[in-house]
Amino acid sequence: MLELIVWAQRPMVRVEIGMFTGYADYHEQLVPRLGPRGLLAVDNTVWSARVLDEDDTSADTVALRRFNDHVAADARTTNATVPIGDGTTLIARDSS
Repeated sequence: MLELIVWAQRPMVRVEIGMFTGYADYHEQLVPRLGPRGLLAVDNTVWSARVLDEDDTSADTVALRRFNDHVAADARTTNATVPIGDGTTLIARDSS
């Protein structure tokens, strides 16, 4: 099971998503709910480097690329990806 974990001001909310195709939609639903110190931690965003393989056009890989591009373009947030294993992307609301 894939997990999207949301730390709001309180309490911590844990959302489990069964498919990568839902990541971008959940991002859109959750970012507006983040408090000033809220944080989204999204697992599997590097997908064992498959997101970098242009020849990989599997549905999961395409969905993760879409999510990563979506997060990178979101002016409301600041993000960082930890590229260990399948990768985890940390997303915080922009303080400006």
